[in-house]
Amino acid sequence: MTRIFVRRCALLLAISLPAPAVMADPGAEMFATQCSGCHQADGSGVEGMYPPLTGLSAWAATPAGREYLAQVLTHGLFGTIEVGGASYMGGLMPGFAHLKIEEIVDLLNFVTGTLNQPAKNYTPFDAALVEAARAAKLSGPAMKPVRDKLPKR
Repeated sequence: MTRIFVRRCALLLAISLPAPAVMADPGAEMFATQCSGCHQADGSGVEGMYPPLTGLSAWAATPAGREYLAQVLTHGLFGTIEVGGASYMGGLMPGFAHLKIEEIVDLLNFVTGTLNQPAKNYTPFDAALVEAARAAKLSGPAMKPVRDKLPKR
């Protein structure tokens, strides 16, 4: 009888405890608060205004593309750009240099690893790459010529 009582107590205790919190993706949370207002929750963008953040797999797999993505997130972007043959005139994407390095890393990894299908040779972003992007001290308008050197997407 004591065994049955102990088992029932253990079962009731297990049922009454809150379920373990699901570990949220900090990059997804950062994207939801910092980026989705313009680029939409799924990264699809807004036609003519804010470009999609999908289709970045090839850039995320090359050193020049990764450097550019980290610099844009850190320093912002200014001016009309073309993506997939469509023009986007969102004007100014603010830089997020005010965010912690880890937050930028999480955000880049969410965009390139979750919103995009990672390319075969993709590696996640790290703090060193973001620190180098931050050290470049570029401005939003200076990012356009860097972008123009990358393959079109």
